[in-house]
Amino acid sequence: LPHTVWYQNIRRPCGFAYRGPQQRKTETKEQYQTRLVEYIRDNPDDHFYRFVARPNMQRFTRFLHMCLYPILEAYLDWYLYMVNPNRKDMVNKYHWMTPYGLYNPYMEGTDERFRNYALTGSTLGLRPKQRKQ
Repeated sequence: LPHTVWYQNIRRPCGFAYRGPQQRKTETKEQYQTRLVEYIRDNPDDHFYRFVARPNMQRFTRFLHMCLYPILEAYLDWYLYMVNPNRKDMVNKYHWMTPYGLYNPYMEGTDERFRNYALTGSTLGLRPKQRKQ
């Protein structure tokens, strides 16, 4: 295993779970882009950061068994289904965790944001519920 893994993260404006400025109904794209550039320039740590991980064999084995192997099994099942579409038992039978700890929201079509919290107690990725006023 490598001693250290560096991951350069760049948060995309208007991407999934983006908490920066949103385009107002009254502003043009150019006005929004100008305001967005100014916001990113003032808050670079929110948009550009380096994540450093120190992998160990236990975490790597967990990733293999909870994420990679089930994804490969699902891919193989998809391929066999495409070759022989009469076999209906091959579709959507494997579940896996994503590398960042969510339980397979892709198969179910919904976000399962709380499974990682239930399993590990980590609040990473969760945010307080917004109360409607």
